[in-house]
Amino acid sequence: MRKPYRIAIWGPGVIGSTCLEGVLLDPAFELVAVYAYSADKEGMDAGTLVGMPPCGIEVTTDPAVLMAAGADCVLYTARDYGDFRADDDIIKLLHAGINVVSALPYQNISIRGPEVVAKFEDACLAGSATLYGAGINPGFMFERLFMAATGGVTGIKQMRQREITMIGADSAVQLKDICGFGLPEAEARQKAGASSMWTSYHAQFLYLVAEAQGLTIDRLDYEITFDAAPETFQAPTMLVEKGTVARMNNRWTVHCGDRTPLISETVWFMGDIVRPEGAVGDDCYIMEVEATPSMRIGVELKNSLVTGARYPDHNHHGPIYYATAAPMIQAIPAVVDGPAGIRRIAPPSNSYWKVDMRL
Repeated sequence: MRKPYRIAIWGPGVIGSTCLEGVLLDPAFELVAVYAYSADKEGMDAGTLVGMPPCGIEVTTDPAVLMAAGADCVLYTARDYGDFRADDDIIKLLHAGINVVSALPYQNISIRGPEVVAKFEDACLAGSATLYGAGINPGFMFERLFMAATGGVTGIKQMRQREITMIGADSAVQLKDICGFGLPEAEARQKAGASSMWTSYHAQFLYLVAEAQGLTIDRLDYEITFDAAPETFQAPTMLVEKGTVARMNNRWTVHCGDRTPLISETVWFMGDIVRPEGAVGDDCYIMEVEATPSMRIGVELKNSLVTGARYPDHNHHGPIYYATAAPMIQAIPAVVDGPAGIRRIAPPSNSYWKVDMRL
């Protein structure tokens, strides 16, 4: 039997701590280091950090400690600011011979141009290491689940995806400063962080799917609309005043000539009072393909289908975070044991991935 994979966590925020929990629960992995940005986490036992029994690994705020821990793979989950500032960290890890799996937008870095790709390829070659971008979306929903479902249709005209998530358990500061929730619409529109960050994610899978389907993207349009709270209500970590932003609707549309073959939407809402029409749950995806025949898929995520609970007992991390961590953790063996280089998500074998199926 193979020795456990030695794993380090870079950035134990919501997604990082969810990955940390998964690593500690699986005997296939051995946690060797956790690097945090917050000084108040320095020296804390990593198990205690996520509400589990102590594991003997102390959280560090010194990246050199993580670099020296002898990890086979780093799960890189630092906060994303939409400006690819994580490049330097990841390249340094790859140069040092440490494989990286990240939920940040590295699923299809070819869209950033050949110079960027060359930087990462050179780092992978220098360290004989692998970079893999994973997550729920991009990483699973559109590229894997939705594309696999198109194996049951022909003559695809348009693919539409809608992600709907109730938020509010995040800190009030983050919700206001990054997304603009709880602010007047005019002020919320000045918060560019969320839109630039989300566009970098959605572009990853939209360009990947377009490439796989033989489409040339002429233009990728983005639009955002807000819905105000009809009355004041209490969200988990903030009071949302009447007339302030309580729902954010993002839409990306791919244009290929006079066609719009790919559309992706993200809808974040703060409470039942502004629940979007058609939502099948608090964390859900609705995927539609206009084809022969046309198809609609609804995916609802919960902590438990038996109890109906949205959150686990020990935290308020929604199921969408666990579904983001799962593809990262599952990718570790293939990334560590596979060839060095930039690894992209492989298409399902039964997908309608080519315009001409004879190719």
